[in-house]
Amino acid sequence: MDEDLLLDHLVQFGIKCNIDKKVVTCAKYDQKYKQLPGSMRLENHFPEKIIGCKLLEKDKKIVTVTSRNTLTIRKSSNLKVEQTLQCNYFATSICSLILGETVEELQVFFGSVIGDLVDWKPLLEETPMQRNGHKGMIFAIASCNSRLFTISDDRTIRMWSVEKRECGPIQQWKIGVVGAEGTLYAGEVFTLQFTFGPQYPFNSPEVMFVGETIPAHPHIYSNGHICLSILSDDWTPALSVQSVCLSILSMLSSAREKKHPIDDAIYVRTCNKNPSKTRWWFHDDSV
Repeated sequence: MDEDLLLDHLVQFGIKCNIDKKVVTCAKYDQKYKQLPGSMRLENHFPEKIIGCKLLEKDKKIVTVTSRNTLTIRKSSNLKVEQTLQCNYFATSICSLILGETVEELQVFFGSVIGDLVDWKPLLEETPMQRNGHKGMIFAIASCNSRLFTISDDRTIRMWSVEKRECGPIQQWKIGVVGAEGTLYAGEVFTLQFTFGPQYPFNSPEVMFVGETIPAHPHIYSNGHICLSILSDDWTPALSVQSVCLSILSMLSSAREKKHPIDDAIYVRTCNKNPSKTRWWFHDDSV
């Protein structure tokens, strides 16, 4: 074999530490790998369904978590159990995410069948934080920098802060954009505010300019509301925050003059605070 492998029932994890060039199976009677020669098997019995696994290279440990919210720490060389910790949470979990590069840094997130995001620091606490935001079971958890993303069968995606454990889903972003060179807005800095509702990404986010500087543009009102079809009739779940920002920058770049729409005064006085509530009339794609 080219590399060592740690295998569970659903996912194949590649690991780099030395386990004597053996295949590690996570079930004593794993039929799929039973036919392998005995010299290539290092078997260990796991009584519960494994929903997460991570190699801690610095500590030379392998950490596994199960659907019953149990965490087990093993030596990576021989799978000998060194410690088992039980999370004090009552519901079964479907998925997990393990963060941290050492045993002391471990932070485990469970996605439960009742929609809780369970946030547990096993070396520091027995009872975890329960973070609520979904109405259906969570079946996937991913991380990017200091953010978590969860997907549920309530057909929503939620974003969470890793550090702010007491907070619910993040529902609002503020993003700085800079006018492109060679345009009327070259070098000017503006702030876009994205507010994500409970049905995002199936419904569009609320997007508007905020702050002291609102660009004067034929499709942008002085209160920051933006008349852009992809934020209303032409919205699709395939659109990302990045693609929305690029579309708005493209709209700014094509402007021939700096001025607000001709109905700006009336609109600002009578409109809903939420631009998504406006019934826009997209009569002209040119700016």
